[in-house]
Amino acid sequence: FCRPWRVKEAIRQINALRPAFVVHCGDIITAFPFTEHYEQQCQNAVQVLRKFAVPVYLVAGNHDIGNQRNMRVWSEKWLARRKITLEALLFKPAYRAVYRKYFGDDYYAFSARGCKFIILDDEICNSGLALEREQERWLEQQLASGRASHRLVFLFAHNPLFWNRPDEPGPKNYEPVLEPARSRLLALLAKYRPSAMYTGHTHFAFSNEYRGVHLRTINSTTFNRNYSGIPQNMSAQAQIYDPYKLAFLLVRVVG
Repeated sequence: FCRPWRVKEAIRQINALRPAFVVHCGDIITAFPFTEHYEQQCQNAVQVLRKFAVPVYLVAGNHDIGNQRNMRVWSEKWLARRKITLEALLFKPAYRAVYRKYFGDDYYAFSARGCKFIILDDEICNSGLALEREQERWLEQQLASGRASHRLVFLFAHNPLFWNRPDEPGPKNYEPVLEPARSRLLALLAKYRPSAMYTGHTHFAFSNEYRGVHLRTINSTTFNRNYSGIPQNMSAQAQIYDPYKLAFLLVRVVG
């Protein structure tokens, strides 16, 4: 139900604004890697992304390479109804290999106008694989060198680090980076103090702060949603297809 016309309209508007570049905060496709349409959607996404008139930097999302391996679903009935297993939803190196085939590296850094931008793959988090530690060591090196040689440092990932507080519970909390990886990432933020971290995943915008680091989770381009406790003025289905809920965040870096 994620309509491509919404993405194309967002691209049209962004091209008109002519930003220096775009960072896509993950979930480039709708299908999960275990579905038969996965590679077809990857191919289609590559074609759609070519419509950008400015450089685009991609973040890997859970739809692209699978969820954190210590995630637990909210309902076994949900799995049974969809005839899938939990294991199919979780990160695998094979999923990552297909992602890299179509979209390139899943974690990397680049510089622009005296600032450093670090792209993190937080679906690797809590996998227990050597790849997880490799990325953490790389991230610390990037944060340290960025602080020494750049005016500002920005970090991008798919999952937010937390909703309300850094010590909120996992592993049934589907949205954020779960423990123990969360604490290790927060420790790096506290030590190196990047200017801001931007994430997606939740289809819901909110901001946090941790030890002076601005944490910003942005809306989804394809559809946004409300949560319990927030007044609902239309049905969930109507919200999903609401053409006015087309989102992207324009960030101006000044000074």
